[in-house]
Amino acid sequence: MNLKETQSASRALPPCSSSSELNMSVGTPCILQELLNSDTRHLSAKDFEAGIAECERIARILKEKFNACLKINTLPDEILETIFWEIIDRGDPLSVGSMGVFPSSMVCRRWRDVTFSSARLWSYIYINFDADPATSGQLASRAYSYPVNLSIHDESKLHDDRRLSSERASRRDSTRRKLYQLFPHTKVMYWTFATLRSGEDNLNGFEPSPMPHVEVLDVFAGKVEENSILSLRLFTVGLPTLHTMVLHCPGGGGFIRPSELLQVLRFTSQLKSLSVEHALVSRISEEDNLLPAKLPMLRRLHALERLDRISSLLRHLDTTGLTDVILCESTCPPGRMATAETLKALAENVARILPPIPNPPRLNLNGEPGCRPETFHVMLEPSLSHTRFNFKILSVVGSNQVPHTMTFQCLMRWDYIRVTPPGHERPPIHAFWGALPHLRKVLSFWINGPSARFEVDAVGYATDCVAYTSSLRMLAFKMCNVDMIRNSGLLPFAVSLSSVGEERSQTLDLRHHLSNIRRIRFDSLEVDDDTEVPSSVALIEALRDTLQSCPTYFNELEEIVFVKCGVSDGQVASLDVDDEVLITTDG
Repeated sequence: MNLKETQSASRALPPCSSSSELNMSVGTPCILQELLNSDTRHLSAKDFEAGIAECERIARILKEKFNACLKINTLPDEILETIFWEIIDRGDPLSVGSMGVFPSSMVCRRWRDVTFSSARLWSYIYINFDADPATSGQLASRAYSYPVNLSIHDESKLHDDRRLSSERASRRDSTRRKLYQLFPHTKVMYWTFATLRSGEDNLNGFEPSPMPHVEVLDVFAGKVEENSILSLRLFTVGLPTLHTMVLHCPGGGGFIRPSELLQVLRFTSQLKSLSVEHALVSRISEEDNLLPAKLPMLRRLHALERLDRISSLLRHLDTTGLTDVILCESTCPPGRMATAETLKALAENVARILPPIPNPPRLNLNGEPGCRPETFHVMLEPSLSHTRFNFKILSVVGSNQVPHTMTFQCLMRWDYIRVTPPGHERPPIHAFWGALPHLRKVLSFWINGPSARFEVDAVGYATDCVAYTSSLRMLAFKMCNVDMIRNSGLLPFAVSLSSVGEERSQTLDLRHHLSNIRRIRFDSLEVDDDTEVPSSVALIEALRDTLQSCPTYFNELEEIVFVKCGVSDGQVASLDVDDEVLITTDG
């Protein structure tokens, strides 16, 4: 801004308040003139000090007037506070949070007044136990009673010295007292432990504290030593407004007693989302006689644990409104696979939390709202890890007003499909299939690739769940190759390509369970790149005999659909399939 613009802006501003006026005392010009004269021998040091103080006062007032002319300072305080609010990194729990406002508060007096007078700007509080507790106290006092997003980082366990020095212990106790001031108006709490060491005080020093406004609780443990336990007694007074709880330890090992978790869950009636990852140290024994936790609002449940621990947790949850369930088996050493009895118990506990089976079922292939109360779909697909497969149930609940969808996923190891334990006739997965009643009312069955991650030889055993239902209306294959379709045993192929398929074809006939199939869908199928003919031609030739046999094999078949397979209408017409079966293409 040049001098002319500054003068123009200053004329447009209202006059300054009396406290900021550039008032000169009567003797001030004379004193300054004497100080600037060449002969100042008659002046004392106090005269010079008085002159310097006066010059500093004049300079400060002039700076205030100049700052008032700047365009950003013509904004109201509310707008300026909103700009500072956007500076705060509110997405990362490990960020400095409201500490990012400090640089702005040191720019000028007005900015300092705006930042310090806004409790909202100090509501994202990051606390490190090894930091100066005075900083925690300042943040707590500036936040007042405003709802706080509290991020606590405990790095003290990173030090090799397991015994805290008296100075550090005193500093941690002081920080702990500051936290008690924040708990009553904390809205979101992230608590991160770098390392949990066995035999150390891991939240045991905290007395149960009321937290009436906490909506999100996220506890993270980076590394857990053997026999390390994180006490949850701090939260046992109750979390009446909690809607999201996350307990995770990527390193594995477990750090929370399931009995303490249940004790906390019993007082979280508003909980909507629960995520547990490598957090439980053991399963809940039936001998403990623990009462279940009633969670009527729970909609999302994600668990990455050993299957026996997941099963025992589900057994102690009283909820029926889940819409998003993912149960993933954590990796464990070879030889410690879950038994068939464990898989059966898991299925029984899963059936407790899934929506009830409609009776009588009124099936509709397209699932139009109002045509039936509920429709189940099953999808079998590989997980991102080569060691697991993903078994997914989609439940579509329709009404004339509001459609509703429930998704259940269970990720388990391939060994449950491909390995038959000694003394058993079938792989353990059959214990899961047979104990899950929802499989008896399935409308469609999908096999989702890609085949590069799918164990092709094991597909046949995986599709045995079809034997538990007689309500199927559609078979779908997505991102599969011909070998995968053949080994599934769901379509009529003259020759099986693998010994697994030959063995299975002799022991299990699925034709009776597929008698009501009306639609077959092929979506984004894969073709061997070594073929010299176009992929669509190779695909049609590989499936020609099978598709021609389908009308005979499936008495109720009405339609075969190719989606994103590159197949043309002319190629479809060359199949010479029964005229009563409609074959269509889409891309």
